[in-house]
Amino acid sequence: MLSLGIDLGTSSVKLSLVDLQTRKAIARCQYPDDEMRVFSSKPGWAEQDPEEWWNCTVKGIHRLRGIYNFNPGDLACIGIAYQMHGLVLLDKNGQLLRKAIIWSDSRAVETGRNITEKLGVDYCFENLLNKPGNFTMSKLKWVKDNEEDIFGHTYKFMLPGDYLAFRFTGEISTTHSGLSEAIAWNFKNQKPDTAIFQSLDINPDLKPDHHASFYSSGKISSEAARSTGLSRDTLVAYRAGDQPNNALSLSCFSEGDIALSAGTSGVVYALSKNLIIDRQSRINTFAHVNSKLENMTSGSLLCINGCGSAYAWIRKICASYKINYDDIENALSLIDESIELPLFHPFGNGAERMLGNMDPGASFSRLNFYTHGSEQIFASVLQGVAFSFYFGIEYMRSLGIPFENIRAAHSGLFNSKYFRKCLSSLIASPIELINTVGAGGAALAAGIGTGYYNSPEEALLHNNESLSIEPESGNTSLMKSYKIWKEELNSMLDQK
Repeated sequence: MLSLGIDLGTSSVKLSLVDLQTRKAIARCQYPDDEMRVFSSKPGWAEQDPEEWWNCTVKGIHRLRGIYNFNPGDLACIGIAYQMHGLVLLDKNGQLLRKAIIWSDSRAVETGRNITEKLGVDYCFENLLNKPGNFTMSKLKWVKDNEEDIFGHTYKFMLPGDYLAFRFTGEISTTHSGLSEAIAWNFKNQKPDTAIFQSLDINPDLKPDHHASFYSSGKISSEAARSTGLSRDTLVAYRAGDQPNNALSLSCFSEGDIALSAGTSGVVYALSKNLIIDRQSRINTFAHVNSKLENMTSGSLLCINGCGSAYAWIRKICASYKINYDDIENALSLIDESIELPLFHPFGNGAERMLGNMDPGASFSRLNFYTHGSEQIFASVLQGVAFSFYFGIEYMRSLGIPFENIRAAHSGLFNSKYFRKCLSSLIASPIELINTVGAGGAALAAGIGTGYYNSPEEALLHNNESLSIEPESGNTSLMKSYKIWKEELNSMLDQK
């Protein structure tokens, strides 16, 4: 019995075909080869066409079948992971009313501030766990205020993954985890929040019906079956945002479980039985995928804008892309550790939420023209990203978030031995490196929604290769450098 996992990102759709019995990935691919389009007609705006999401999903399925030509009748279910916090609008005929406003769009920042003022800060934190910020509900209010005709024809709003599920099944729905990331879920009452709709003068009927992340939302439609070549008996049985899904893929379900990722941006996603409130809004807390209304599990998310993007930038600057990352890694293994590295602050991707929305910019310090070559520069960038992670982790620990089982996928900067050893030593804890991908986790999670597995723990019994990254004890020079790095960062923030 097979399951298909789909991971809708900003740049591409990634797909993974998994055998539910063995839990092994049979085939993987992505579509397109380059990147999906992001439209930005004004500074700070970022939109994508949901129709392109669907077209890339369909073409990705055909590409996957070209890699492994499975019998459509053997495909039991589909699981969907997706880019978080976007806004998709449909009319009563299920037609798109405009392009999606995606996660990186900042047009609704001021709208979010106004909503917070109207609801009251205490209400937001005590009920929603977060300020509305620039999340989905703020984007919806922006449309109401600025695009009256479009809003007037809106029948339902949804998140990006909800739209893909709709194109597969024809059902308009969302999840309570999804509503929490939209900032429309009341954690105190364990139901959709009515006050935020009232404060925005928006009919709550615009909200889709909601259910758990593990839920069979129906068989795919005849139209979707024709487009994809799949069987109409295939069920769409799971849906979650990309970061909660990444945590699931790493078997993070319980308090103290930590999921790390270091792709273009970096994320620390920490699970807790407590509803973590950060009144400085440097982290955000949402309902995790395995949350039950009677037994909530929350996921607190900290984001660092520039991680892999910083490393790609320095590779371009120093090597003009003429050497690959493996070459760099080999050079770093031979680096003279007696030479003190420059310090690098990787904050060159705009305002950082974990820094209180301040934008100190990226910078090097303590450069020495006689002793520092390209190897030291590469090492300092990886070290600076690791310092940024640890800076965020220190803050999360100060909020009482437990750090026990720390895991990461074998991807992005975690492919670098230098980076992961540095981070593990800073945290003073092993990091379990797991060979998995988000689309594969979504495929296994769909097996829960169909009842093939009884629980997430059963579905994610990892038989993939894993590696424990052990901290380097007694590395006092690393912590000394971090303290100087932190002092420099605080000085930069004080000057803003």
